[in-house]
Amino acid sequence: MKLPFSNLITTVQEARAQVQLTDAWKIGTATFDDLNYRRATKDAYKKNALVYACIREIATSVSEAPFQVTREVNSVISAVPDHPAHRWLDNPNPVMSSTEWWEALLTIEHIAGNAWVLKDEDTESLWILRPDWMQIIPLRNGRRRYKYGPAGQEVFLEQDEIIHFPYGVDPLDIYGFAQGPLEAIWRDIATDNSATDFFKVFFDNSAVPSGIIKVKRRLARQSEVNRIQRQWMRRYSGPEGWHTPAVMDEDAEYQKIGLTLEELRMDTLRHVTESRICMGFGVPPIIVGANVGLQRSTYSNYREARSTFWEETLAPMYKRHAQIIKKDLVDDFPNGALFETRFDLAKVVALQQNRIEQVEAYTPALAAGGLTVNQFLTLIGLNPVPGGDRYVNNDSEGTNATAQNTRSYHDSLLESMAQETPELRELLDHGKTQSRKVEA
Repeated sequence: MKLPFSNLITTVQEARAQVQLTDAWKIGTATFDDLNYRRATKDAYKKNALVYACIREIATSVSEAPFQVTREVNSVISAVPDHPAHRWLDNPNPVMSSTEWWEALLTIEHIAGNAWVLKDEDTESLWILRPDWMQIIPLRNGRRRYKYGPAGQEVFLEQDEIIHFPYGVDPLDIYGFAQGPLEAIWRDIATDNSATDFFKVFFDNSAVPSGIIKVKRRLARQSEVNRIQRQWMRRYSGPEGWHTPAVMDEDAEYQKIGLTLEELRMDTLRHVTESRICMGFGVPPIIVGANVGLQRSTYSNYREARSTFWEETLAPMYKRHAQIIKKDLVDDFPNGALFETRFDLAKVVALQQNRIEQVEAYTPALAAGGLTVNQFLTLIGLNPVPGGDRYVNNDSEGTNATAQNTRSYHDSLLESMAQETPELRELLDHGKTQSRKVEA
């Protein structure tokens, strides 16, 4: 049905008013691209240096903490290097070493929030899958199936064929896809990228803020306006124009309308995004060389930051991953319930200083007969040893030595134990090395 001409005019005017109202509402509102795996990889991991550094710092840490299948016998936990699960994890597939495999898995997990691994029983191989190709199909019995592959080429996989490494819980999808760190800091990453782009444009523009060229005469044609703009940009933009003085005739005047870097306080703004990005990954800024972390950079601060990084971020992450491997791989083998899994943190350099302090704190109790050898080793983060469920021989000679020189007795006690405990030997040697560094 055709509208009368007058009504048509009224309708158009109302439409225009609505469009103008919508446009006005959008002015000053920040806009961000929707997050997906491809965009996260492209705009965060491959484009933002700080995101890349944080993820690499986490992923490469696996070389310090080797995975182990263990078994507890008579209260002593021992590694089981010949367990069948090691055949899979030590050589996960023909194109990756064990370290490369773990680094790739941790990288993808921190980008997507989920890492998925296919267990190929025919070849005893573990294949990391594309997270953006994975779909979860819930089943009535609480289990699930998976639909995997690019559009039009999907295949169905059973739950027992997949190992799922979720990063963190998504409160809106508790039993489905996990939430990764990028979801919480996506806006900060976009802001940091925009700041980098701003720097590039700023210096391409001869490091001069935006401005207006005012002329006293009237410019009758747009072509003349364009000519003046091109001439100005050609002469003074880019690195070659940074130190070229501007020359203007008496009819022209340059008026700055943009802000300088000092006026924008770009250093403060970037410190905010840097700290929030590092916070999202649980990485102390000083470790990855972020400027906000280097403001108070000392050897002591760096050492404490690395220790905190391992204790609060990496150790819980590796414990969670070890439990997943236990549930979805080790338990598949005969007598799986008899075995446990862990990442061995005993030789992590960043944790050694804390253990040295614990040695000093618990040695008096050991020497006084308040702790067994294995209790002492467990308290300082080392593995129990066979025959360690005993108290040290605190005879009269030891008692006299303690009365005369407690420190000397403690040192001799630790040295005698270290001869039978390689891990304690390494820890004590590390402590001596650190003491020499401090004295130097």
